[in-house]
Amino acid sequence: MAGPLPHSAQIQELADNFLTEISVAISEAHDTLKRSVEFRKIYRVSLATDAVLSKLLAYSKCPPPHAARAIVKSVPLLVSTRQLGSARIELRRFMELAVWDLYYQDHPIEWERFKSNPTHGFTRDDKDPIEYCAHRELEYYLNYAKSRVSAEPSRLAGQAVEELRSLKGELNEAVHPGLATSLIGHHIPLDTIDEPSLKDLVELQRSVFKSCCVLIASVRRRRFDRLPPMHRAHFDWLLGNQLAKKVRSGPFGL
Repeated sequence: MAGPLPHSAQIQELADNFLTEISVAISEAHDTLKRSVEFRKIYRVSLATDAVLSKLLAYSKCPPPHAARAIVKSVPLLVSTRQLGSARIELRRFMELAVWDLYYQDHPIEWERFKSNPTHGFTRDDKDPIEYCAHRELEYYLNYAKSRVSAEPSRLAGQAVEELRSLKGELNEAVHPGLATSLIGHHIPLDTIDEPSLKDLVELQRSVFKSCCVLIASVRRRRFDRLPPMHRAHFDWLLGNQLAKKVRSGPFGL
């Protein structure tokens, strides 16, 4: 893309050429995705998760439902534009939103403080306890979640927190700029689309969404118990037969 300083007409021509080049590359990926078993799984995982969250999440003193649901829907969209790395970053953001949902339900004052400046960085000075608790790293909220669900009788919610803790390390790698230094020879910012890459992503996607849904369901017990049959079927499918049977065998939730 580098060259002599262009005038406005040249900028337009360069931009048009860029869009054409990107469109061709993405179009070629679409031909692959239409035949891809793994992409259908990615789409289905997002479809099931969005259905579950549409009933479990609610407007209250915590992050609004549309934030998490937008990320769920963005994953197949990003894959379709060859942005697998960005999809992983969105999974990391979703995890944080899910744990915030649990924490801020219990802490409405901290939520009001957070809402007043949501992009504020971590606060490490505990002289203002509300500010300190409203802006912490993900590990802090995971620790709170683990403590919060310690009395959950099935222990499945606690296991979900530990699964998220394990997945956090993998997702942090996707966010870290060091990963970009290993992409030697990639001049166009598009990821390779093939079945192994998609399989790795859908396994990560399903693990994150499944564990978050178990955690949210365990603390929103009333909403979970009122899931319509269609939404409960999506929940069971997302969890898989073995875990869904454990939930159904009960007791489950707080």
